[in-house]
Amino acid sequence: MTNAPDALTMNTKKATPAPAKARLPGRGGLALVFGIVALALANFAGAAPFAYVANNGDGNVSLIDLATGSTLTKITVGTSPLGVTQNAAGTKVYVSNFGSSSVSVIDTATNTVSATINVGAEP
Repeated sequence: MTNAPDALTMNTKKATPAPAKARLPGRGGLALVFGIVALALANFAGAAPFAYVANNGDGNVSLIDLATGSTLTKITVGTSPLGVTQNAAGTKVYVSNFGSSSVSVIDTATNTVSATINVGAEP
């Protein structure tokens, strides 16, 4: 048996651009330039990407800094964590805990479990 991670999800923690708004008469060019600059700054200011890796045999999730390859912390979740995914905003990570029939919700701002949801057997 190997110690390889069982599941992986990426969190780029980059800002998501706001939906496009209707242009006002006479301001189209300026609004377009401002929008492009704002997007460039949001991507430049974004934090380094991270990965959340389920450690099935250990009952935790490792937070990996992909820029350095180092483990920043291990977050305790339920028994036998298996699947990992995140919401579209990147603010929450969901971990299915096969052995405890639950889903742990990790707040990516604090990297702590903010909720545990009991679900059916072996999610």
